[in-house]
Amino acid sequence: MRFATGVLLLLLLPLALFATAKTGATLTVTLEGGKPGEGEFVVGLFDAQARWLKEVKREARVRVDPDGKAVVVFEDLPAGTFAISTYQDRNENGKIDTFLGVPREPYAFSNGARNMFGPAGFDEAAFEFGEEDLDLAILFP
Repeated sequence: MRFATGVLLLLLLPLALFATAKTGATLTVTLEGGKPGEGEFVVGLFDAQARWLKEVKREARVRVDPDGKAVVVFEDLPAGTFAISTYQDRNENGKIDTFLGVPREPYAFSNGARNMFGPAGFDEAAFEFGEEDLDLAILFP
């Protein structure tokens, strides 16, 4: 009986290891330059031009620390092209406040992308994410 149980465990072990195997890499985003201690950063990760600023692939919210910084971690991301849009929701109402279409809360994009009129484009904010973990920094202007 013990022998049969041992053989069964040996046969099932590779399945257990495969089931818990990591399927993607980790993207760590450090956000800096926000208004210290006010609200939270809302971070949207996008994976296609067609969905840019419309349909987020993943979203994270994290409290802004007293130094105006925070760190967001996206785990098990597949390799591909991504772009990040983020803003500081200072009053925590779940949206970026605007006046006549102009944002009234701090915002930023990956790659430091900016646009004179309107948000930065996907291509300007896009970065390649491979099979290795990546650390990215976004500085609020």
